[in-house]
Parts: sequence; structure tokens; C-alpha cells
Amino acid sequence: MQWLLITALLVNASGLVEQDQVDPSTNNREWIGGRKWHHWDRALGDIAGWRPALEERGFTIAGSYIFDHSKVESGGVRRKETGRSLLNVELFIDLGQVLELPGGTLYGRFESQAGRNASETVGDAQSFSNIDSDHDRQLTELWYQHVCLDGKLRFKIGKVDANTEFAVVENGLDFINSSMAYSPTILGFPTYPDPATSINVFFQPNESLTFSAGLYDGALQEGVRTGRRGAKTFYDDPSDLFLVTESSYRWSIDERPGRVSVGVWHHTGHFTKFNTGGRTSGTEGVFAVLEQVCWRDDDAREIAAFVQVGTAEQAVATIKRHVGFGVVGRGLIPMRPQDSVGFGATQVNFSDHNGAGFTKEYEAAYELYYRAQMMPWLSVQPDLQWIDNPGGMGVDDAWVATMRAVLDF
Repeated sequence: MQWLLITALLVNASGLVEQDQVDPSTNNREWIGGRKWHHWDRALGDIAGWRPALEERGFTIAGSYIFDHSKVESGGVRRKETGRSLLNVELFIDLGQVLELPGGTLYGRFESQAGRNASETVGDAQSFSNIDSDHDRQLTELWYQHVCLDGKLRFKIGKVDANTEFAVVENGLDFINSSMAYSPTILGFPTYPDPATSINVFFQPNESLTFSAGLYDGALQEGVRTGRRGAKTFYDDPSDLFLVTESSYRWSIDERPGRVSVGVWHHTGHFTKFNTGGRTSGTEGVFAVLEQVCWRDDDAREIAAFVQVGTAEQAVATIKRHVGFGVVGRGLIPMRPQDSVGFGATQVNFSDHNGAGFTKEYEAAYELYYRAQMMPWLSVQPDLQWIDNPGGMGVDDAWVATMRAVLDF
């Protein structure tokens, strides 16, 4: 309740900031590019003119800082408060400008995560905070992309976060629970905090239809942290591979967009069978996402919904089935067009093989959030989750409150 009150006060204050009138004729040093600091697109503004100068030459620098403070209000493994942060620094290089290579892009992203893995205090299987990790500091992504055939064909080669291209739930990105962004049934999925070296191909014959395929280093399944490594395990031991294909179709009904995507993945690694203890080579699964804007008015206020499902072989996968849904409202409050509110639920069913060791059949998480855009470069998001049967191991149901702040610089 305290967080909700603080957020309401901040939202009101930011509304006053948005209405602030400024005079460009003054010599106030806060006035840069025709706007005061609280109207800048990013917290650092144009960095004394360096940002636009670099962008004119094909170099774009961006970054963000995310901070979460969570408290287990009841249940879970233990009632405890935890804080963690994630720093991202990105560099885009337009090779069309730099090297006269039209359609070419070079991208790099550095991440630094600090703080305790908060799921240790809850015991949940789905990771209620999507920035939880183990104090990683790494070059998370480094890839080259080339677009040709008038944008119909795209290649991406290098260290890639697979969830930026596959199994994406576009209307689930503002949620904090990890399972809102992709299905946790995908074994060895090379995403945060462990992207991997890969080769990706995307073909878009028209505006509606897209076919995607990716071949990724699958060494994570053998305990190799691919997020901290280079390309060696892509072609050397362990030589496991993660393969994924996805087909997506988009449409619009009275200017309300929707999409459906269906994907199949296969991992070539060796997996232990729960029921026999023996080893099997390779496993696979299926995932699907359906999204639709249900309502939109002339002021761009809208309500969107999504459903996602996933399956895996329960003989080797701890999570055999997943289903999730969510509803998101954007700009619903007058004078707050950049705010969003969302409610979602995600449930995983655990393997019921004897060796899997679960005492409960499922874990379910219900999430409610409000994301307040305080300034163009700062958002504050109170989030409340109820987690039913955390981890499927008899842990008490948990109420978890989180306050997230995101600063774009």
C-alpha cells in the first residue's frame, strides 16, 4: 500500500512536469535541444552534442538501468527483502553509413547484473523477476545482421539472445515474471542471462507472413555458461546444438493488429530420463503465441490480450506443459498516455515421472502491475504477484511485491 501511494504521488508530480512551460530564450543550462532535462528522450540528453554527432556517422549508443526491490510478504521459502539491478549498454553501427555496406548492421550489448537471485527466497520455478541472475558481467550480444531483397530476407550471425527473435510475447514485455515473455518449457533456451553463438535466417515474403529459423550453441545444457563465453563451444566440445523454427502471421481488424506464431525446437544434447536414470540423445517441444488488440480509440488508448502455450517431453523436462495469458491497457488514464497496466497468469505443470521429485502437480503465478512513465527516460512500476505452489515442492503459497524503476540513458 505504501508503494501504491508513492507511485500515485509520483504520477501526479510527473503530470505537472509534463505541463511545465519553458522558455527557450533563457540561458538556463537545463535547456538543450529546445527542451528541459525532464523532457529529454534519455537521461543523458545528447551528451554535450556527442550523441547526434555519432548518429550522423552511423553510430548509435543507448543504455538502460533497471532496479528491482522485492519483498516476500508471506509464504515462500522465507520472508525477506531483496534488491538487484541490471545495467545495459548498447552500440548499433550502421554499416551502410560507415563502410558503404547497405543493409548491414553490427550490434554489441554489455550487461552487468548485481544483487541476489530473488527466487531463492520464494522457491518458484518460473522466476518471478526477469532480471534475476548470478552477478553476471559480460558481453551479452555481439552480432552482424544483413537485410536484402527489399527487406524480405534477413540474416543474423553471432552471439544472439534467442528471445529477441523467437517465442516473443510482444504484449508481455512489461510484465516482470519471466514466463510472461516466453514459455519455460523450452529446454536450454539461449536467452538472458545466457545468449549464445548462432546463425539465424528470416524470410518475410509479405507484410503478414514471416518464417524464421535459428541454429544456436547448445552447450548451456551441459552446464557451460554461454553468456560468459565466445564462439568456441559452437564448433567444439560440448558440441550440442539448439535448433528452432517459427512461423508468424499478422493481421489487422479495423486497425486493431493481431498475430499468431507457432514454433518447434529441438536440442541435440544428452538428457537424463527421470523414470530410468538412463540417458537419451535429443529432445524437442512446441510453443505458440496468440496476440490481439481488442480495443483502440482515436487517442491511441488500447487494450490488448495474449495467450501462450508450450510443451516438452516430460521424460526429461521438469516442466512438461505451460499456459499463460494476459491483458494490458495502455494510456487508459487521461493525461497519462504512456502509462500501462496489466494483469496476467502463467501456469506450469511439472513432470509426473517418479524420478522428477515433485510433490505438487503445478505452479501458477498471477501478476498485476502498473507502469507509470514519469518522464520520457524514467518509469516506475509497482508489481504484485501471488505464486501458488512455488516450485512444486510443498512450499507455502507466496505473495511477492516488487517496485521496479527503469532509467534509459
